[in-house]
Amino acid sequence: MRKNYEVFFLALCSVLIWDTSCAQWILPGLFSKSGVTKPVGNAAAIKQHHLASKLAAPSRRDVGESLNPNVKRYLREQCTHMPKGIPVDIRKVLAAFTSAAIRSSSSSGNMERDQSKLNMDLIMPRKSNVFVHRTLNQGACTATGGSCISNITLLRSPTQVLDRFSWDRCAVVGNSGSLLVTRYGHAIDSHDVVVRMNIAPTTGKEIYVGRKTTMRLINSKWARLYSQGSSMVGVGQKTHLIVRVIENTRYYNLLYRTLAKSRPDTLVLLLNANNVKGAQKLLEAYRLCYLYNGRQFVGGTIPSSGLVLTLALTQMCNTVNLYGFGRPKYNGHLVPYQYYVERNSDGSVNQGSQNHAFSMELIVLKELAQTLSKVNMCGINEASAPECKIHGASSSTKKMRSNGTLMDQGD
Repeated sequence: MRKNYEVFFLALCSVLIWDTSCAQWILPGLFSKSGVTKPVGNAAAIKQHHLASKLAAPSRRDVGESLNPNVKRYLREQCTHMPKGIPVDIRKVLAAFTSAAIRSSSSSGNMERDQSKLNMDLIMPRKSNVFVHRTLNQGACTATGGSCISNITLLRSPTQVLDRFSWDRCAVVGNSGSLLVTRYGHAIDSHDVVVRMNIAPTTGKEIYVGRKTTMRLINSKWARLYSQGSSMVGVGQKTHLIVRVIENTRYYNLLYRTLAKSRPDTLVLLLNANNVKGAQKLLEAYRLCYLYNGRQFVGGTIPSSGLVLTLALTQMCNTVNLYGFGRPKYNGHLVPYQYYVERNSDGSVNQGSQNHAFSMELIVLKELAQTLSKVNMCGINEASAPECKIHGASSSTKKMRSNGTLMDQGD
């Protein structure tokens, strides 16, 4: 009887997620005397499962768990007695990584001379390693999340990354409903590179979000669906795909082969997994500073695609302008979570994942924009800011109906 169940669940897992390993989480509970499922399998898989749970809903004890002890020590010293009620200076948070490096290095003098650059270099991959190339696809393959993939799918070398991916002005377009309040479309299209997330649409929304899309950063869900032949929503001609996370390397290899045949105009790039780890370190350090200072925070510690992409592009662009981030109030009402309606598998409207901490990330991004001259926040309050390049500010603002929906001034 057990053998029949094993065959059933192995087949089920294979059909649903193309991965028979899920059966190891189901079978033990069916046959244990207590009826309690006890995960089995190798220790690494179990450890990864527990770590994912902590990142999605961290306790006070878990916050900062992955940080270097010297980073924690510095944050405790600097943040405990910091005045409350004022923004936490991100330079103070970034300095924790410099301090930790100085403690473990004999060349502290050189480090202190260029702290502003070093702080970012300590948590983020260098420019030549933002995307995975063949040199990184060896050894432990940490850049690809621990599993090496086919070299044919990757850029050849760091030099190719440097030669092909250097730009002047870049726009990162988030999905916030705040985009419906301002008409940034023309300004967004004026950038050399415009990057959007997953399936965020432009059709019918051009006046608010623009029509140009140079790249799309997609998660493992969309990498899997596209690899299986799903309609490539919003992926126009010569729109390149940046794949953020690959939980199963077969999806990336299959995606590359599929698009090489059906969409040769589309380049597939794999984002170095250390970009995500670096963004997570920054977010955890910031939250740990809040904890030491007695401040509250909500959400998980898994960085959103917007934060990861912004930090990565600071290595590749002279200017990074951020549009559609945060969920501010306008005329007394919260703007919609997204500028378009996206439904979950159960039919409900997507209101965001609790794995992310969007309010904390917005604070981090605003502080980053205050610190790095190349980063600019382009939201409702910045509609007339010259760096955001919005034209006709007086006609770009919309009104909000009493029920919280948006309308044009001419309605």
